[in-house]
Amino acid sequence: MEIQKTQYIHKIGDYFKSNGIRAISMDRISKMLNISKKTLYKHFKDKNDIVCTLMNFQCKSEKYIFKQITNKADNAIEETFNFSRFVTQNFKDVNPIIFSDIENYHPDALKIMNNHKRVDIYNIIKSNMERGIKEELYRSDFNIDILSKIYSEKIEILYDTVLFPDRKYTFREKYEEMMMYHLHGIVSEKGLEYIRNRNTNKNNK
Repeated sequence: MEIQKTQYIHKIGDYFKSNGIRAISMDRISKMLNISKKTLYKHFKDKNDIVCTLMNFQCKSEKYIFKQITNKADNAIEETFNFSRFVTQNFKDVNPIIFSDIENYHPDALKIMNNHKRVDIYNIIKSNMERGIKEELYRSDFNIDILSKIYSEKIEILYDTVLFPDRKYTFREKYEEMMMYHLHGIVSEKGLEYIRNRNTNKNNK
């Protein structure tokens, strides 16, 4: 992707993240970027093209970052905590309406997002579980395929503002509770002891 277009995508992504997608016209996007609509249309066919380009960019970026996290983590549990740190830092300010906008008005982008979730994220979680079992930090008596699918699908529920009102819960609080619930469901005695020692060391700092 050319440098100028990449810069536009970064700015548009931040704009959508705060305001949602449906309410934002091409006119507003061009004004936000401080360019003419003619220039905007040189880079993107329409708003759907913007949303799809942004979704592809986001998914590829996440896949790369998660791979780096995996390579640098000392073990499967640290990998999970590092995933959590990345997700909570990068998704805490996302306007929940963005998901319903994509689902209802941008089916092509929805396909990209679902493929990322059901292939890339699924494989990342699956690999983490396999790693944890080899390291004896996770038990081996659970169905990796089923749990990987459940965990990769349930992040969207955290954006349900009826179930989780913003005034009552922060995104970080919701995600970290979900992560710990997940970990405590699969860790072995060795893994549980690792988490306890980790928490003790963290509290003593």
